[in-house]
Amino acid sequence: MPYLVAAIVGVALAFVELDTRLQLPRGLGWRWWIARLALEGAAAALAWPVVEAFSAGRGNLDWLQGPIGWITAAGVGLAFLRLRILDISVSGREIPFGPAAPYELVCQYLESRAEACGIREQTRWLERKAYPLIPKRLSMAKVYDHAVLIVKSLRNVDPAVRREHEVAVRRLRDDTTETVEDRTKSLLQYISNDLRSFGTIQDLLD
Repeated sequence: MPYLVAAIVGVALAFVELDTRLQLPRGLGWRWWIARLALEGAAAALAWPVVEAFSAGRGNLDWLQGPIGWITAAGVGLAFLRLRILDISVSGREIPFGPAAPYELVCQYLESRAEACGIREQTRWLERKAYPLIPKRLSMAKVYDHAVLIVKSLRNVDPAVRREHEVAVRRLRDDTTETVEDRTKSLLQYISNDLRSFGTIQDLLD
C-alpha cells in the first residue's frame, strides 16, 4: 500500500509538471507519456523504504510512517532523479553529473517520441477537419488573427521568444510564393506544433 500511494503521488506531481511545461496533447502519444510518468512513479515508490528506514526508531518522526511519509517519499524520489551533483561543460553544453544525467536522456527520448506521435495525430486531424474548411469558414485573416492572439497570450515566455513567434507568424502570412490556402494551412500547423495550441483550433471551427 505505501509503495502504491507513493507511486501515485509521484505520477500526479510529475503529470502536473509535464502538463504545465509541455502542454500535453490529450490522448496523443499516450503510450510514451505513460512510460514517462511510470519512471517518476517507480522512483517515488523506491524512495519509500528510505523514508521508512530514516523515520524508524525516531519518536519525533513517527508522522513519516503514515500518509505524510508516502507523500514525502514521492517528493524524495522525484528530487533524487533530478539531482545534479555538478555540471560539466562540454562544447558549450552543460552536462549534468549525477542521477539527472541518465534521467534527462531517458526523458528526452520518451518526450520526443510522445510529441512526434502527437504531431502526427494532430496533422491528420487538421487534414480531415480543418483544411476542407479553407477558405469558406477558415480564412487566412481569421487564422492569422487567432495566431497573433495566442502569441500575445503566451505566459512565462521570454520577450525575445515572443518576438520570434510574431515574426514567424507574419512571415507565414506574407509569403507570396505560396497560395493563400497553403499559407492558411501553414499558419494552422504553426499554431498546432510551434505554439502548442492545437486545442484552440477547434474553437475556430465552432
